[in-house]
Amino acid sequence: MPGFTIHIAIANEYMRKHKKEIKDKETFIKGTIAPDLSYNKQKSHYKNHTGNHVELSNFMKQTEININSDYGKGYFLHLLADELFYHNVFEKETEYVRNNHLKTFYHDYDCLNQKLLKHYRIKKIPEEAKKHAKELNEKPEFLSYRKVKKFIDQLSQILIEQQINEINKNGNPII
Repeated sequence: MPGFTIHIAIANEYMRKHKKEIKDKETFIKGTIAPDLSYNKQKSHYKNHTGNHVELSNFMKQTEININSDYGKGYFLHLLADELFYHNVFEKETEYVRNNHLKTFYHDYDCLNQKLLKHYRIKKIPEEAKKHAKELNEKPEFLSYRKVKKFIDQLSQILIEQQINEINKNGNPII
């Protein structure tokens, strides 16, 4: 899963690019960080039986979260970001970390946070996420700032409704 700051940057950019779609920005941001605040990540991320992939179609079938609400859209964007981050855009980096039994990218997230906060003009981190959004003045080991920025910019251009329709129709997003 991308770090909290990456998820918030995606959400902020999404709202900037799709001004009329999100009515309650704070609720959208809360939905965007909600899956990572859960103690049961397997359940909150709708992981498949091997635990490696987000099952977006399972999220679409659940009834606890209204997918058409701003919170539901934020939650969906989070899950989509996680799936694409680990299995498309940063697949090689993820494989290296897993094969070498390294814990995670968390140190790299902390190293990137300062630049991301500044570049995306993120003024407010929700209270629940503050302890997870450290800022280290170090160079990331695995993740390049340029590639993370490109990921944020590309993902924020998608249309959530279009992705939801595609998943309902074919079981997969169209990215």
